[in-house]
Amino acid sequence: MDNGDVVAFKKLWPATNRCSDEKSGVCDSFSAEVKTLGSIRHKNIVKFLGYRNKSTRSLMYDYMPNGSLGSLLHDRNGTLLEWELRYQILLGAAQGLIMGKTDVYSHGVVVMKVLTGKQPIDPTIPNGLHVVDWVRQIKGGLEVLDPSLLSRSESEIEEMM
Repeated sequence: MDNGDVVAFKKLWPATNRCSDEKSGVCDSFSAEVKTLGSIRHKNIVKFLGYRNKSTRSLMYDYMPNGSLGSLLHDRNGTLLEWELRYQILLGAAQGLIMGKTDVYSHGVVVMKVLTGKQPIDPTIPNGLHVVDWVRQIKGGLEVLDPSLLSRSESEIEEMM
């Protein structure tokens, strides 16, 4: 920024003047997300600073120099996210849910991302399923866990499940 602050932008949906699909609520999702994010204040949730609603809708957050949860889970740079750290992330996200946040479904998606190591829409999930639908289909068997977690103790795997 002009004042020297470093911020992060998340590019979202292209802006449209009218709804392409009234049933899906796509027109309202940007506004709803902005409203929700604007009301959340918690130490475990990155601070939402504002938005831009021009040709490309984007959200502005405090910059996180160590990256995001997504980069920790998906940018495989030789380091694995150990169970202890994943557990702390899940506790922090749950505390944010209690204090703000937001909806339980979104928290569940974060839990699934942390445990499976997959993105919500992940190319490794068969049939193009969303991670939630994939976990439901498998009925939460061991194969949903990130393979790097399977070497943990039986009690820790039970805790994960």
